[in-house]
Amino acid sequence: MFWLWLTMLLFLAALAEIILGLYHLAVPCLLLTAFYFSCLLPWQKATLPVLVAAALLDSSLGRTFPACGLASLLMLVASNTWKRFGAWHSWLSLLLPGASLALILMAVALIQHKIVLGSFWLSSPGIVVFQALSAIVVLPPLWQIFEFGARRLSLRRLETFSPYPQANDDWAVEKIDENE
Repeated sequence: MFWLWLTMLLFLAALAEIILGLYHLAVPCLLLTAFYFSCLLPWQKATLPVLVAAALLDSSLGRTFPACGLASLLMLVASNTWKRFGAWHSWLSLLLPGASLALILMAVALIQHKIVLGSFWLSSPGIVVFQALSAIVVLPPLWQIFEFGARRLSLRRLETFSPYPQANDDWAVEKIDENE
């Protein structure tokens, strides 16, 4: 059930990003959704679905530079750091990873602009700034909505992962939830 939920939410996030893009709104829905799942799963489990969704979004938008894929790889590093040192249950504490995702989005936009057009001067800096600000603002409520859905579906969240193969059985995966 968890993998169905993950796949459905990644697909809906990519679809929302495409639909909002038609109205010239650059909201990084897929990156925020992928951040949520990469914080809840061990990075080894979260990498493949996130990169597949990012590649499908890049190809559906017709990008020659894989901006979503690069942002997703950088986001996996940020989420691994956030899992170790961050807090999940406060809206104010979720503004910090939103800001780090905003920095990732701005860096990827600059790299993409340099590779595709050959200069670091952005032709539309307002879109990049809006995308960064939306990452900061949208992450906390999106996180709370996903947590509410996971609780309603009684899904396992915040799993632990052991590098030893015998400890990765279903009985060895713990559910860690500080609110219950």
